[in-house]
Amino acid sequence: MNEAQFKQELAEKVYAEASTVTYDPNFSNDMHTHNFTTYLLVQSGTIILVTEEGSTAHQAGKTCQLNSGIVHAEQAGSEGAVFLVGKNKAKACAQPSFPNGCPLLLVISR
Repeated sequence: MNEAQFKQELAEKVYAEASTVTYDPNFSNDMHTHNFTTYLLVQSGTIILVTEEGSTAHQAGKTCQLNSGIVHAEQAGSEGAVFLVGKNKAKACAQPSFPNGCPLLLVISR
């Protein structure tokens, strides 16, 4: 998926405008939650999302959604990571808008 397609999908799914996030090489944070659902597009490098279910690495061109309330940590690979992220506080587990619903991390490869 490219940036224009990602931004169109954000608009269709009523997410806030995308912002760019950059993680330094080998970045890591502690397990935490958010009160919003995120949908992201990796532009370069690798971002690793760690949940209680395990970890999933996402490379450039890949998208994923992390639903509100999911305990997780974010990590970057050895080259760091740059990604676009859209947030939506209204996307709750009771009304999932993506095929796999809640509370799982959904990986959408395009």
